[in-house]
Amino acid sequence: MKKYWWVIVLLGLLVVAGGLIYFVTTDFEEDIQLLEEMEEVYALMDEHNTDELNQKLDTIISTGDYAVVEKAAKNYTRDLYNVVTNISNELANDRIIEVIL
Repeated sequence: MKKYWWVIVLLGLLVVAGGLIYFVTTDFEEDIQLLEEMEEVYALMDEHNTDELNQKLDTIISTGDYAVVEKAAKNYTRDLYNVVTNISNELANDRIIEVIL
């Protein structure tokens, strides 16, 4: 009877360890995917490719808690891009120079 008890305990530990390994690897994979997605977004910002940038910012690739983080990061990035673009456009405007002078 004791032999069966140890087999059951060992199988239980293996199942718990397998589940833990699965969740940790999935977490790392989502983290890596999110970082790669944000690198692509930043590259599109540098290229000033607004159509593809907006499409990339509207797409959510993560699930669970990472989806919340991804939405927040993409909303922040969209706001940052809009502010920087507006400032650049205003600085390129000749009226600003006339007002200053």
